Amino acid sequence: MTLLAQLTDTHVLDPRSDETRYVDNNGRLAEAVAAINAESPQPDVVLATGDLVNWGHQPEYDQLMMLLEPLQAPVLALPGNHDDRARIRDAFPSTPWADAEHASWLSQVGPVSVIGLDSTIPG
Repeated sequence: MTLLAQLTDTHVLDPRSDETRYVDNNGRLAEAVAAINAESPQPDVVLATGDLVNWGHQPEYDQLMMLLEPLQAPVLALPGNHDDRARIRDAFPSTPWADAEHASWLSQVGPVSVIGLDSTIPG
């Protein structure tokens, strides 16, 4: 049996910014990571999909990586329209990116082929 977990639309913010939200995006991601880690059995992979950060800025990716670091399962990331392709590729170097222009990938997770298709339009 192959187990997948998914985190989506996390919209991580730079904790040093004065931007406010109706919800604590960063806190909710930390709670979701803890919940995934509490699962038994553990997922084989965590799919982190779309709008992982809110503005595509480097400090947000730094915060995202800090929040995801406790995950016990490997992470495959896929950008959304709020993400920056180059930065997401840099943040997740172990993701098997398909080519230099897109942030698409194909990964074998146990007997399951998982395909991440980048449909973002820069800008």
